Amino acid sequence: MQAKTGLYRKFLEEKMKKEIEKIIDSSDEKCNFYYNFVDDELIGVLDSFSHTYLIVLNSHKDTTVKLVQDNFKYKLIRKNTLKSNISKYTYSKLVKRGLYQSEHSGKNSNNGYFGVHRLKACIRGNILDKEIDHIDENPYNNNIDNLNPLSKEEHNIKTNKNRKKKENK
Repeated sequence: MQAKTGLYRKFLEEKMKKEIEKIIDSSDEKCNFYYNFVDDELIGVLDSFSHTYLIVLNSHKDTTVKLVQDNFKYKLIRKNTLKSNISKYTYSKLVKRGLYQSEHSGKNSNNGYFGVHRLKACIRGNILDKEIDHIDENPYNNNIDNLNPLSKEEHNIKTNKNRKKKENK
């Protein structure tokens, strides 16, 4: 069974790479992407300055969704844009991993927002009740290596230190 699982994962990774290549080839902007296995699904996010794509590959149905950003400055996406384009199963997994800061926010019916940085970070691991820090302090840089989950307290300390540094310049 283990060998079959390993082969299946490789198969999904190859499919993901092809899907990413298709999107990058059709874009005239620089893109960055990240993908990871979340249980039995391979979930990836590809984003550029003006576009964000969510790619979900599994044994049931492959889905590629172009997520419309409502706010280009902070790359915010409406909850219902995601919810209406992926399975309840996948959406529920992302909510439980911290797509929103609290699980309650993901389950209530209002049409809130989530950031691309949270989407990428929750694919990497469980970030429920965490703030996502942009290490280089650039909110436009949502490269996975630039995102660091911190407790609210840790994030406030870092933010206040950085604010004081800027004030003293």
